[in-house]
Amino acid sequence: MSVPAPTAIGVTAAEVVERLRADGRGEWQPGTLREWMREDPPCPVLSRGKPGREHLFSYPDVIDWLDARERERRHSPSDLARLEQARLTRIRADQLAGELIPVTEVELVLAQLVTAARTTISGWPARVALDLAISPEVQARLQLEVDALLAELAGASVDERGVIHPAGRDE
Repeated sequence: MSVPAPTAIGVTAAEVVERLRADGRGEWQPGTLREWMREDPPCPVLSRGKPGREHLFSYPDVIDWLDARERERRHSPSDLARLEQARLTRIRADQLAGELIPVTEVELVLAQLVTAARTTISGWPARVALDLAISPEVQARLQLEVDALLAELAGASVDERGVIHPAGRDE
């Protein structure tokens, strides 16, 4: 199919759409130009159609308008505000659907889980000592090892005396 060249009297919406496709500027429908004519600023029209006659467009003018529209949309504060509003709306919808949880709630649950795990693990040497009837010295050694492991997992360190030094603190 040959692509019509613009003429002094203009081209129809269908011809503009065909040229846009041929020029790699997207797939459009002829009715799209009618929508563009309602935008602010509107797509330029050489001649408005009358009953039985189509609107006529200058293809170069349409290209210039599309390029200016794209530049404006890329940098338009109103578009950025609309995008931010859409993002916030999506976040609220996700929260209401239970798909998004505030970080503070997650931190609270994780802190509770870590505390419960730490308490259970820390009490292990005493429970084992009773079940296995081990000496207090062995129980103390097990406790030291468990405390060292818990400190290591927390990013802290335990010195040879069993004193825990929190991570990030120089002693």
